Amino acid sequence: IHILAHNPHGHARYVQAMVYKSKSDNAVGVSFKGSAGRQLKVCTVRADGLFAHSALNVGDSVVSINNIPCRHHRTREAVEIVRWNMEPVTILAKKKSSSGVVVARVY
Repeated sequence: IHILAHNPHGHARYVQAMVYKSKSDNAVGVSFKGSAGRQLKVCTVRADGLFAHSALNVGDSVVSINNIPCRHHRTREAVEIVRWNMEPVTILAKKKSSSGVVVARVY
């Protein structure tokens, strides 16, 4: 598992987290809530999921998944993008509050 987290453009209100999945149907341990026309939010980050040690937190607003804007996506559509993608899964989120990010490289 590889995790990459950084603040796009150095803005403390945004965080981008990326994980690599070993197969397309792997669960990543993050879930969303939202409805048509409303911003998707992170509602769960499971302790045993791939995003467990990322900078994503419950309540963060999902801006995009794999560079696909999520402004008008329903929860089910966002889950499908994450679940079935074999590429790295990248989530850009707006933090519900300002935060700092610690980046560590693990070998």
